[in-house]
Amino acid sequence: DHEQVADDGGFARGAGPLGRVLKGLKTTDILVVRGSFDHMENTLEELGLPFTLKAPFEMPGYDLDRHKLVFWNCGENVLRPHEHERVVHAVREFVQGGGYLFTTDWALSNLVMPAFPGYVRTKGRLKPLPELIVDVVPAEGLGSHRLLEGVFDAETRPRWWLEQASF
Repeated sequence: DHEQVADDGGFARGAGPLGRVLKGLKTTDILVVRGSFDHMENTLEELGLPFTLKAPFEMPGYDLDRHKLVFWNCGENVLRPHEHERVVHAVREFVQGGGYLFTTDWALSNLVMPAFPGYVRTKGRLKPLPELIVDVVPAEGLGSHRLLEGVFDAETRPRWWLEQASF
């Protein structure tokens, strides 16, 4: 069991609207599920946000309702079919109950599609996009949204790397 405690840096100090929302988060508010390829926990550590870190094999029977946010890193499905089914059901119930789920690309086919059939589909690596890096910009008219304050400024140029192996 790994727990990361917030320090005084980043958004955790409460700067700006997003910081005020994030200020006061407890370790139990955010769950990060380890992955094989992505490591969202590194970003949360850099932001000084507290979280609980678990491995995928710990998820069958785990009470997601203890958390407000779940960050699920991508990786191959390492669970037996009956365990996977339990986790998918728990994730669906967590989101339907008001919890927030954040995933990376491979979690689409391993978790999101089975939990929420009919909402998103992918052909996976059968029909890949070309590998490219794209600029990230707010949707038209939403650049001044209070949660984006300080995210898009003159000095920052957010980019997204679309790997050819991505779903």
